[in-house]
Amino acid sequence: MVDCASEDATPAGPPQDSHAGFRVLLVEDDEGDAILVGDLLEQGGGVRTQRATTAAEAEQRLSEDGADCVLLDLGLPDASGLDAIRRLLALDAGIALVVLTGDSDEQRGVDALGAGAQDYLVKGRIDAGTLLRAIRYAVERKSAERSRQELAVARAHGAENSRLQRGLLPDPIVDDRRVTVETAYRPGRRRSLLGGDF
Repeated sequence: MVDCASEDATPAGPPQDSHAGFRVLLVEDDEGDAILVGDLLEQGGGVRTQRATTAAEAEQRLSEDGADCVLLDLGLPDASGLDAIRRLLALDAGIALVVLTGDSDEQRGVDALGAGAQDYLVKGRIDAGTLLRAIRYAVERKSAERSRQELAVARAHGAENSRLQRGLLPDPIVDDRRVTVETAYRPGRRRSLLGGDF
């Protein structure tokens, strides 16, 4: 949980250009809170913001337009608590999600992180710099997570390719010391499990 009221928090303005071009979906049913958060995002500049007032509308917007980050209120008319987090991540597991709520219960914030949120911010305790940093870090963490997953998949494919290649190499049937036999296999295409040239 990020609490801007902390005295050792370093005062800083919105990060410059590091968030430019981010597409943010604000899921907030309260008009006043939506205006306040919108003002904070405008102070940073370069952030493209859309708004949804329900989890269902957020699902539709994500399906149609996508987003780099979702700012999500936990008290929506059609989803309470962690249900909205689960619904949005079920739709797009790669989305960066920051919970933005008026609830100052730290345990609820921990629960939100456990459910897949990247960060937990309390309304009324954040400024533009803190909000934009949270968005940027959430997007970067999700990007790093995707890279790790892709690397793991590539390594698994590579190991399987090597195993299959070794199994496909023919055993020499010539038993003559005057003849040298060597075998090799070249995969047909990237990440191909079978197929190629002997």
